[in-house]
Amino acid sequence: MTLSAPSDIKKPIPPDGGWGWMIVLGFSLSNVICIPIIQGFGLLYRDLLKTLGLSATDMSLIINTNSSVGYILGLMNGPILRNFGYRKVAIFGGLILFLGNFLTSFADSFLKFILCYGIVSSLGFNFVMCSFMLAMNTYFVKKRSNATGIAMTITGLGPVVMPIVISMLIATYGVRGTSMLLAALSLHGVVGAMLLQPIKRHYKKEKEDVKENKEDQGEKVIADDVQSLFGEGEVALVPRKMSVTSDVRRSVDSTMYASRQSLRASREILKPDSTWWSSSRTSLNTAHVQTDPANNIEKGLRNSVEKEPGELNTLLKEEIKKTDESIQNSKNNQSQLEDTWQKKIVRFFDLDLLTDRGYVIINIGISIALTGEFNFSLMTPFIFGDRNYDIKSTAILMSIIATADIISRFFTPFIGNRLKWSAKNLYLLSLCLLMPTRFSLTLVSSYEATVVVAICLGIAKGIRTIYMGLVIPNYVPLEKLASAQGLQAVVNGLCLLTIGPIIGYVRDATGNYNYCIHIMNLLTFTTVVLWVSEMIYIKIKEKPELESS
Repeated sequence: MTLSAPSDIKKPIPPDGGWGWMIVLGFSLSNVICIPIIQGFGLLYRDLLKTLGLSATDMSLIINTNSSVGYILGLMNGPILRNFGYRKVAIFGGLILFLGNFLTSFADSFLKFILCYGIVSSLGFNFVMCSFMLAMNTYFVKKRSNATGIAMTITGLGPVVMPIVISMLIATYGVRGTSMLLAALSLHGVVGAMLLQPIKRHYKKEKEDVKENKEDQGEKVIADDVQSLFGEGEVALVPRKMSVTSDVRRSVDSTMYASRQSLRASREILKPDSTWWSSSRTSLNTAHVQTDPANNIEKGLRNSVEKEPGELNTLLKEEIKKTDESIQNSKNNQSQLEDTWQKKIVRFFDLDLLTDRGYVIINIGISIALTGEFNFSLMTPFIFGDRNYDIKSTAILMSIIATADIISRFFTPFIGNRLKWSAKNLYLLSLCLLMPTRFSLTLVSSYEATVVVAICLGIAKGIRTIYMGLVIPNYVPLEKLASAQGLQAVVNGLCLLTIGPIIGYVRDATGNYNYCIHIMNLLTFTTVVLWVSEMIYIKIKEKPELESS
């Protein structure tokens, strides 16, 4: 065994650029086509669904099934991405999305729309989105908000152009011919997925300098004084000192550093900011250490305790005690995990995330707000149709919303960096802007006033789009991100599947979409109240702790 004094340690870090910008390009290429196709369902099939005799409740159920199925099955995103990688999953998802869109063009009943658009297309779209989001969050850390802003800005070009394109294609090829063409366009998601290279090819190496005493710098000699400490083999190169005790102390310090570094590397990957992770990581993410090289060092040190007297003996006993405790805790926790299949499931899906109050509140808040926003976005063509706007006028209004959205996405990251607000607070700001703009839509009647409201809606949506996807990545550590997003997707799906159809039922019962808009605003307001209440609670709880400290 070769032991050397610690000097420079290289650790892999995300590139925060480089090939990461190709990831952004692939993400944008996929989204600029696929998202407008999903969002354009109402515009494309609005008249056909009425011809088939489907009610607003049926339309709402189809739309929310499409959203919820992919989300609910998102619990499998973490395990699937860990086993197959985001590139393979994205390619597979792109092919499934194409298949679902193509089969939808032949649907002529409620059940067929549910199966083709509600289930198959949803699965493909979910796999594509979660793969690209994980890839981009893996490649970027410091520039994550900028990368997300650029990707979402390019993505915003799709909703600007696609409604007008759909209206023109319908006039030429009809609803079903247009649907087939859009299915072919969705294959651009597969092309974008080809750019998703594994992060290990593009890691940068960062040097960590280990501090040494200036007086210890200089010539290095073989420390024959401590040969007996480690048994046979080569030993550390240490600076020569005037006394044997100093030589031995220096060698022991180096050895202890190597031991601690090895144990630390085997126990954890990334140390998060939140204190709750330390306890959950101990119980769920402890690695095997039976083959750790620190065990060999420990054996050598233990053998030497009986031989070396005095101060060295004391130092060795203390360090061995720490090492023994670490190894024993690791073994105990590992054996506890193997006790029951329930604990294996908890570890497999990272369900320990649900023990953190902050994550649970974020999860619930985003899901409730998303339910309102998603239903509003997909029902926008029906809302405008309820005001007797034809397909061309509806397409123009949707393009205006998308144009304001894309401009907002471009400037939002720079404004956010200037304000130095967290992603969570900026997302809250977007929700506070969305509520009054949606409400104002219920008050206007002229086309010109509707255009003004559409611009305000686009600005608020741009802020929301940028920061909604950053709230969870900025809260959880990277190795739990896929599972955290999977759990988030499940809650999203449950909310959409349970609350979404109610909105359609309200439209059928009242004959007016204004009441639906009020329900959507109520959902958004619930999230604002929930998050603000948590912030106030944290402030009140931290105040006495700061005073006592």
